[in-house]
Amino acid sequence: MSRLFVILFLTCSSILYAQNVVYDHLFNTDQLPTAIYYDIVEDYNYNIWLASGNGLVKYDGDQFITYTNEKQRAITVFNLTLDQDGILWCNNLYGQIFYVKDDQLQLFYDARDLTGGQLSPFQVKEASVQLFTRNNGIFSINRKSKVVEKISSKLTLSATTSSGATQLLSLNPPQDDFSIDLIDNETVTSITSIDLSNVIAPMITRFQEELLIHYMLNNENKIIHIDAQNRKTPLKVPQELRTNRIYNIKVINDQLWFCTNDGVWRYTLKKDILINPLHLLKSQSISSIMKDFNGNLWATSLDNGLFIVSDINKRRFTIENPKEKVTASYPLGSNKMVIGTSLGGIYIYEHPSSFTKKYQLKDSNFIEYLYYDTQYKKLIISGIGNDSYTLDLNNGQLVEHDLFYNSAKSITRLNDTLLFYGNFKEALFYKNSYDKSQAYTIRQQRVKEALVIDNNRIIISFIDGTYMYDARHNTLIELTHKNASIYSNSLTIKQEELWIATKSGTFLICEKDDLGSRFRESVITQSPINESTIFNNIQADGSYLWMLSNGNLTQYDPEHDKLKVISNGNSFSEVVNDYIITDEDVITFSSKSIYRIPKNILDKRNRTAPINITDVKLKEMSLLISKKLVIR
Repeated sequence: MSRLFVILFLTCSSILYAQNVVYDHLFNTDQLPTAIYYDIVEDYNYNIWLASGNGLVKYDGDQFITYTNEKQRAITVFNLTLDQDGILWCNNLYGQIFYVKDDQLQLFYDARDLTGGQLSPFQVKEASVQLFTRNNGIFSINRKSKVVEKISSKLTLSATTSSGATQLLSLNPPQDDFSIDLIDNETVTSITSIDLSNVIAPMITRFQEELLIHYMLNNENKIIHIDAQNRKTPLKVPQELRTNRIYNIKVINDQLWFCTNDGVWRYTLKKDILINPLHLLKSQSISSIMKDFNGNLWATSLDNGLFIVSDINKRRFTIENPKEKVTASYPLGSNKMVIGTSLGGIYIYEHPSSFTKKYQLKDSNFIEYLYYDTQYKKLIISGIGNDSYTLDLNNGQLVEHDLFYNSAKSITRLNDTLLFYGNFKEALFYKNSYDKSQAYTIRQQRVKEALVIDNNRIIISFIDGTYMYDARHNTLIELTHKNASIYSNSLTIKQEELWIATKSGTFLICEKDDLGSRFRESVITQSPINESTIFNNIQADGSYLWMLSNGNLTQYDPEHDKLKVISNGNSFSEVVNDYIITDEDVITFSSKSIYRIPKNILDKRNRTAPINITDVKLKEMSLLISKKLVIR
């Protein structure tokens, strides 16, 4: 019996799903010395330095090391700065300025009498350190003699340095007017005036050859753009930024990154308009962000450790309902796909705009299997028990079928006439896809998978062996290897060859035009995972094979016998149950999450930082290090 009704259709919103950039999160005390960070910078040797609530911290690629000095009046440091020689400098709220030398934190100067307890920006020149205070003006401290010279009475509200040039947002006593100034050597020159009366927390940021002035007025963020000709233009602040707390503005790849109490917002500034927004690390209080030499983004938070984003195009989607799980998926072509859930939800994904439609089964039935019949333009939905449906994605019409496609293990079209359907007890064909009376059974046995070879032949993996059905002659023959049944885990066609992943972890390969002849056997020898690993759900994609193994997605290059684990080391924290390969992306499914990974980032090779070998010992005896030292 079939029943026709119109399915419930909803336009997706944040209630139905959430989308986030994939990241690694370091937050506990086993990984980090603290959860509070204010600034971050990478030095010339590719070490990551962090200004934290627990002191200065260095990450050398292996461990986090905390640096302190016994003369520190406050352990928290700020304003990480690299001088022209790559030496790292920082300061604290008590006016103490430090630098790192010989892998130790050294006190350069205690300027508490100059700063008056206010955190003051500074810049390091070849011969001096220039200190920009809010209370007493601008000072130059000689690096050798530590002699202090006052070079201006201007009070610095904010400073920005880029490409060796430092520009200041200044308050000028006694008139108490505001100006943008340029400091060149020991000379401070006013560039332009600006009205900042009654504003809160003004901040200056250098952007290419231009400037941004940010401040709060009447509890809303305001931004003024000053171009290279000193023309001032108020920017229209995007709605999502108007009332957020903006801690910092960074420039990365000629784009503006706003660090806020609601994560990071990235924009492109074009004709005085902030366009193309991207939101990362939602709800996190992000204090700073930088890109390292491998292109990874590092973000510091004020209360939740560090976040590392290897690629902003790697996305994670989650279904908001905690009781709903992803249970089925199917590609729709042209980088589109459909997923089904445990509560009868059907989500349509249209790359790159994410999930754009949701359909809901009337009784919220569990969806076990999906197949899109391109001939009839209908989605076949197999549920558990006796439930199955067909859905017209164009008009939303749903037809419910009893005992038709239920509990499917495999559904696939052989040709214009025949549709294969295999379940837990039999394999059969429908001569008319939607007329049960025209079905015929070819074998009564549990089906695991089926693979179409051509318009007449199909390979069927049963629980007790692998068979080939030929529709022209209505014949079903068993495929064997060394006179034994083949227990298949998965099937695929790669470059005109049939590949069978077996229960023993090997592959059996045969020309698809010569099926039934002798198989050749292949074993993965260069594997980063357990030698006894069993592979499931194999799919061919050009010269590669994709496979699932122990909840991990792997990519295999048969030509070079190399296996790469994709889901490890790509910010995954969940077991992969299924996946789809599209022209542009790899899409993986866990019970609660969907990951989209662009293929073009999978071959990214991280560079290694230089290694400085200072000593080599053989049986406690130091050896002379040669410039041509070779490590094998």
